[in-house]
Amino acid sequence: MHTIRHPCAMQALCQTDCEERREEGVLSGQLRGTFGHQSVETLRCQRDTIVQPMMFVYWTPQGVMLSDKTLRELQRLHPKLELLRQFRTIQDARAYCVKMRFQVVLDEQPEWTGITPEGRERMREKKRGANNPNHGGLSPEHKANISRNKRMAYRGEHNPMWNRRHKSSTRLLIGMANIRRRGRRWAVDEQGREHFIAYSTLPPGWTWGRARGTGARL
Repeated sequence: MHTIRHPCAMQALCQTDCEERREEGVLSGQLRGTFGHQSVETLRCQRDTIVQPMMFVYWTPQGVMLSDKTLRELQRLHPKLELLRQFRTIQDARAYCVKMRFQVVLDEQPEWTGITPEGRERMREKKRGANNPNHGGLSPEHKANISRNKRMAYRGEHNPMWNRRHKSSTRLLIGMANIRRRGRRWAVDEQGREHFIAYSTLPPGWTWGRARGTGARL
């Protein structure tokens, strides 16, 4: 075994080792019911055939290498290879190397993995226009159901402030925040309903202020 001199590589290796130990315990518990009482190494080999491909970041004496091949596949060509991290996409692996300031000496992957920009555009086109589930807007019945569910979700004891009251210091902070909301004021219309509007010329019959004590709201 050789000694890793780069401090970032040491930190990444320690983190990876902890993740591998945790993964080993989870793996043996999850897959033993499927494959029977087998060794963890056998479960790892069988696991590779049922999970999505991963992107691996390896440490070498010359620098960092990115590949989708496992450590077993590369150890013959690179005997001193050590695994640092693993990611779902090549973009995440490259971003990690930039963050850790690693020097990438070998990148065996294409420019893009996962969902390409062209693939995202195709997915977008399939959901445009009449193909969109919400094309034409929500029906009146759907809107009524949403409104009713929202009202019932915060009514009575389901309200976060049920049987509670803000402290004096909290009410003071709320009042100060409202004062800073310049450019808008409360106004009362002819029916006594309150409106929080911007400074402007009031319509006939409207007055500035609040309709306190009447229970009228916007």
